[in-house]
Amino acid sequence: MHQERRVTTLAVPGGKKVSVLEWMRTAVTILSGTGMCEAFDRSAYVLGLGTGAVDCSAVAPVKMAELARFGRGTPWR
Repeated sequence: MHQERRVTTLAVPGGKKVSVLEWMRTAVTILSGTGMCEAFDRSAYVLGLGTGAVDCSAVAPVKMAELARFGRGTPWR
């Protein structure tokens, strides 16, 4: 079931300009309550794809932090 849902993220839904995958990938730029709600919606969607079942224990904590910073789309210094 999760596999089918992950594949559907590649399609562009009717009436939309980007695929679901692109929607998940693009950072929220509105710093408001509405933007926060949209960020939570994206997080819930990603978790619903079964991504929490991935075993990341072999990834070094430093690398995991680097990937998280990259995923957030924000620079870190």
